[in-house]
Amino acid sequence: MNILLCTASLEYGGAETHVCELASGLVALGHRVTVASPGGALAASLSGEVKHIRLPRFSRRLRDLIRSSRAIRKLLRRGGFNIVHAHARLPAYICRKYAKKYGCGFVVTAHALFKMTPALRRLSAWGERTIAVSEDIKQLLVEECGVYPGHITVIPNGIDTRRFAPRGAAAPLARRILFVSRMDPDCSLTAQLLCRIAGRLSGEFPDVKITLVGGGSEYERIRALAEGVNTVLGRAVVEAVGARGDIERLLSEADVFVGVSRAALEAASAGLPVILCGNEGYAGILSEDNIPAHSNFCGRGCPLPDAETLHRDLRRILLMSPEERQELGNFGREYVIAHNSSDLTARSVAGVYEAVLYNRQKNRKSGRAQRVAVICGYYGFGNAGDNAILDSMLTGLQKYSPQVRPVVLSANTKVCAKRFGVRCVSRTNPLAVFCALRRASYFILGGGTLLQDATSPRSLRYYLTVSRLALFFGCRLVIAGSGLGPLYGGRSRLRVAALLRRAVFVGLREPTAHDMLRSLKVSPRRASVYADLGILTLPASEERVNFLLTKYAEKGSAGGKDRYVGISLRRVFSRHPRRPDPAYFRLASALDEICDTCRALPLFFVLAPEDRKFTMEIIARMKNPGVIFPCLTPSEITGILSRCLVAVGMRLHMLVFALAAGLPAAGIACDPKIGAFLDYAGLPPPVPAGLPAPGELVSLAAGLAEAREEYAPRLAVRYKELAGLADAEIRAIAEIFNGY
Repeated sequence: MNILLCTASLEYGGAETHVCELASGLVALGHRVTVASPGGALAASLSGEVKHIRLPRFSRRLRDLIRSSRAIRKLLRRGGFNIVHAHARLPAYICRKYAKKYGCGFVVTAHALFKMTPALRRLSAWGERTIAVSEDIKQLLVEECGVYPGHITVIPNGIDTRRFAPRGAAAPLARRILFVSRMDPDCSLTAQLLCRIAGRLSGEFPDVKITLVGGGSEYERIRALAEGVNTVLGRAVVEAVGARGDIERLLSEADVFVGVSRAALEAASAGLPVILCGNEGYAGILSEDNIPAHSNFCGRGCPLPDAETLHRDLRRILLMSPEERQELGNFGREYVIAHNSSDLTARSVAGVYEAVLYNRQKNRKSGRAQRVAVICGYYGFGNAGDNAILDSMLTGLQKYSPQVRPVVLSANTKVCAKRFGVRCVSRTNPLAVFCALRRASYFILGGGTLLQDATSPRSLRYYLTVSRLALFFGCRLVIAGSGLGPLYGGRSRLRVAALLRRAVFVGLREPTAHDMLRSLKVSPRRASVYADLGILTLPASEERVNFLLTKYAEKGSAGGKDRYVGISLRRVFSRHPRRPDPAYFRLASALDEICDTCRALPLFFVLAPEDRKFTMEIIARMKNPGVIFPCLTPSEITGILSRCLVAVGMRLHMLVFALAAGLPAAGIACDPKIGAFLDYAGLPPPVPAGLPAPGELVSLAAGLAEAREEYAPRLAVRYKELAGLADAEIRAIAEIFNGY
C-alpha cells in the first residue's frame, strides 16, 4: 500500500511520536509511507525510507486554511496514495474532501478527549474507519460525535520496545525520579506537585533527584518554581531541563517515573516502576492489580491528584529493594510488549487499512456506495423495552456483520443518535424515509409486536406502508424479534400475511406468534421461534446500582427496609375514553399488602413516559412510601432488579428484565403477550387484568418472593436458553447480510 500520514505538527508530543513510530512500523511491513506535516523537531527522527513532505502551518486562520488545503490537494492529486490517514482535527477536515475526490481510503485517529461544540462538530471529519487510542475516546466518538460504533477500532499507541528497553540488572538504589510531559496548563499539575513535595522527599531521602522534562507555555514558571525549591533546600534537588530528544537515555538513568499516557508506557517498557499521575486523574502505581488501560493510562475517571497521595506512593517505591523495583518494572514491560508494542500497533493499523480497501473494492463490484440496513420499530418514544431491543440488535449486528451500516427510523432522532451512536432518520419525514430506503440493501422490521391492530389500525398501516416501500426499492425484508397479533380486521390479516410471505427471514418472539403465523396460512422460507431481543440486556455495574439505590431509595433503607419489590405499571383505560378503570386503583392496596408481607420497599420503574402519571396515582393511594425512579436505561433497570425479592409487572419488558436479572416475576395480563412470555419463560401464569380478586396477586407475588431461591437455578437455565436463542437470531440475520 502507498500510505500518507498527515499530522498538524512533528514537535515533541505523544501523538507526534506515535506518527513517527507508526511510519517506521508500516515500512517494516513492506508498505510505502509518506508523512506530511508542517515539520518539527521529530522530523529528523523519521527513517530514511519514510518520505517527509513539508506542509504550510495548520491553523484556523483563513489564509492558513487555504494554503494548507491547496498543498494537500496537490499532494493527493499527484501522490497515487491508497490510504490517507489523518492524526489531527484540521488535517482530517481538509483531507476528507480530497481523499474522496481522488479515490483514496480515508482513516482518522482520535488521540485524546476534546470539547465538542456544535461548531466543532461540523468542522470534525471522521474516516471510513476511525481509530480511537482508548475505550473512553471511542465512547466519546459514539455519544458526542455520532460515529457508528462498528466503524471504530480501538488501537492503543505503540511503543518501540527495542528503543525503550531496561538498562539491565538492577542498579544500586539512586532514587532518581523522572517526569516527562508538555509543560502546558492542562499537563503541568504533576510537575507542580513534585516541586511541592520535593522538600519532604529530600528530608527522608537525602540523595533524591527529581528531573522535569518538557517544554511549553508553563515551562518558565515551572523552572522558576524548581529553582525556588533548590534555593530553600540549599542544593539541587529539582531540575527542569525543557524539551529533550533523548528520553530513552533519561529513562535508563531513572529509578521511578511519574506521568501519564505515552510517556508512562515508554517508562514501563524501559522497566521502570510507574506512578500514573496527571491533570485528568491519579491512577496510582501501575501494577498487576491496577491497569487503567481503558483511559489510555491518562487517569481519566480517577480522583484528581494531590500532594499527599503522590508522596505516599513515591515513598513506598523508594523504600523498595532493587529486586522489588525490578519485579514491578518487569510487569510493566511485559504488559507493554503484549498490548502496546509498535509492531502490534502497526499490524493492527494496517489491518484497518486493508478493511477499508476491501470494502471499497466490494462496494464497487456490488454497484452500491455502501451497504445499509434500515431498522424500523417503535423507536425514539422513550420506551425502555424497545430501547433494549434496539441496543441488542445494534450490538449484535456490529459484532457479526460490521460491514453493514444501520439507519434507524426514530421519532426522536437526536436522542436516539446520541444514545445508540447510529444514524437516525425521522420516521414522520416522508422524504427522509424515502431517501434512506432508496439507498438501503436491507429492511429490518422489529422487534416487538408491530404487526397488530389492537392498539391502533394506523400503527399497522404505517409499518405495512414502510415495509412495502422498502420492497419496492429492492430491499431484502427481515422481520426480527417479532410478536404477531392480535389481528381483528380481515384486511389486516390479509395484508400482514402478504407481507410475511415476501420476507427472507422471520424471527418470532414466542410460540404463540408461530401459532398466529399458521392461522394466517403463511410458510415463509425462514421462520423460527427465538426470543425477545431484550433478554440480551446485561445488568449495570455494581457501583452504578449502589449509586442509584443510595440516591433514590435512601429514605426506605433508613427506615429499616433494605429489601425491595420491583414494580412496573401501565395505564389501561375502561370503556370510557378518558377515565382509568377503577379496578386498577385497587392495585394500591394489593401492592401495599405485597410489600408488608415481604417486609420490603416498593421500587417503581417507569418503562414508558405515558406510564408516569398512572404510577404516581397508584403511589398516592399507597401507605408504603414508594420510590419512583426516573427514566433508567435497560441495564440499570436489570441491575436494580437483581437486588429485589420479586418483580410485579404490567409491561412485558419488566418481566424480560426480571428474567435477565434472575428474578421471579408476577405478571398482570393487560396484554396477551404477558401470558405468552411467562409461559415461554416457565413462570406461573399472570393474574387477570381486571383484578377481580386482588388477593390473587398478593399470594402469587408473595409466593414467588418466598420461593426465590428455589426458582433461581431454574430461571438461570431458562435465561441462558432464551439468551442463546436471541443471539442465534441475530447471527442468522447477520448470515443473510454476509451472504449478500
